[in-house]
Amino acid sequence: MIKYLKILLVFIVIILITLIFFKKEVIFLYLKDDKYTFTDNKETTLNEVWVTGLNNELKENIIKAVKYNIGDYVNIIDIKRIKERIDELNWIKSSKVIIYPHGIMEIIVEEYIPFAIYYDTEKYFLINKNGYKFIEIYKKQYQNFFEITGKDSLDAINNLKDLVYYIYSSNLNLDKATRIDSRRWDLYFKNDMHIKLPADNSLSVLKKFINFDYNNIEFKNINIIDLRIPDRMILKYK
Repeated sequence: MIKYLKILLVFIVIILITLIFFKKEVIFLYLKDDKYTFTDNKETTLNEVWVTGLNNELKENIIKAVKYNIGDYVNIIDIKRIKERIDELNWIKSSKVIIYPHGIMEIIVEEYIPFAIYYDTEKYFLINKNGYKFIEIYKKQYQNFFEITGKDSLDAINNLKDLVYYIYSSNLNLDKATRIDSRRWDLYFKNDMHIKLPADNSLSVLKKFINFDYNNIEFKNINIIDLRIPDRMILKYK
């Protein structure tokens, strides 16, 4: 009896191994370097391409970066090269490419988030909050973002971020921030107001100015507000 059971068990194991070897599905293996691969299956073709996380980059550019067509065999698709080509697109910060069973490819992208327009005296760029120039633009593009100019302005981006976030929280419309002598900021607002900030403690000075009671001042007639001297405000009228 035991002899027959052993023979039956061996027979079952052989059948299971045969089924696994000839299985007609793509089997995914998750590798340590965060890439996906699949077993050779010449009968599985690319049927669909999904793209998620896309807001600004053109979908046509993503498809061009894929460089494969619906109907191509999945065993010839190099997802590492697809990812590299997608990551080279201007708006793309990072991407992941996955191929699922039944020939479905999913492309997941993370885009750069614009913070401002940077002007270097020759060209205009969109930059993220860290000052990274990720795409060159035309002068009149993306006018909903404020402009940053001036020598070494990107080196002082962290200080500027604090100023900008406070300005936005105060419902003020910033138009341009100019770095002066690599030391301090001049701020220009959409209502034609121009604020000159000091090199030191610029955020606290700006907060004090915004929260001050100005009942007797008509700011619509003021062009420049100079806050560079401690505890003093110099006004220049239009």
